[in-house]
Amino acid sequence: LIQYLDIEPKVTYYMPNAFTPDGTGSNETFGGVGITQWMTDFNLSIWDRWGGKIYETFNPNQPWNGRYDNTGTSLESGVYIYKVSYITPRKKHIKLKGYATLIR
Repeated sequence: LIQYLDIEPKVTYYMPNAFTPDGTGSNETFGGVGITQWMTDFNLSIWDRWGGKIYETFNPNQPWNGRYDNTGTSLESGVYIYKVSYITPRKKHIKLKGYATLIR
């Protein structure tokens, strides 16, 4: 008797809703957490309320630090929009969208 097991690598990605980049060393960046090793075509983008892109990354381990393009001007407190997309090992396209509250 032969049995075949089909094991799918697990992928998870959970987004917070706020962060405080104030130099205390806690909650300094905005990005998801989870099991990202097997995801492909990852994209995280942050947008202001007027539709301007603030930040974009293709690396799930490179969160937003509250600055324009992670290097420019510190942005003011407020609510920003995030969009996340990635593909699971079984080629399922995942799209997430929500709000990131930046608190200074």
